[in-house]
Amino acid sequence: MDAKIRQETLFKVVCEVFATAAFAVVDSPEEEPATTLKDSGEILCARLEFTGPFCGVMAIAAPREFAKIVGTNMLCLEDDVADIFFDRYDPLKELLNMVCGSLLPALAGPKHEFAIGAPEEVAFMEYVKMTEDKNDSRTLIDLHIESFPVELLMLANPESIEMVLEA
Repeated sequence: MDAKIRQETLFKVVCEVFATAAFAVVDSPEEEPATTLKDSGEILCARLEFTGPFCGVMAIAAPREFAKIVGTNMLCLEDDVADIFFDRYDPLKELLNMVCGSLLPALAGPKHEFAIGAPEEVAFMEYVKMTEDKNDSRTLIDLHIESFPVELLMLANPESIEMVLEA
């Protein structure tokens, strides 16, 4: 499976998960983005590891304000009480877990099983370092959701992912 198909599959899964879990719509790729991730104030990042027929890491980076909005949507809360009910990283970590849990079977097929680790917060510079990894199985999507810049990254073991995805 080539990188373009992995990227399209990740984009499709992100659209489905964010729409159903967070009531958030991915903006059309044709729309001119208002801001970039690096121009968006405080950026929150989370990552998780997964193991199975292929192993790797998934990560997400988004502005803090975006995390607050999707968190309030997910819990059906008012904006002014959101900080009482969840940690600022919780919405991103939960969405990352849901994306990973949907993406892996979409890529490898339902017969393969994966173990997904608990999401954890990471510093923005650590996330940037992860995005600079140039291995063949690196999949990065840069999109806008509800006008906020959001990035999702998947890094997998290049040899094992190709064996599984080619089978």
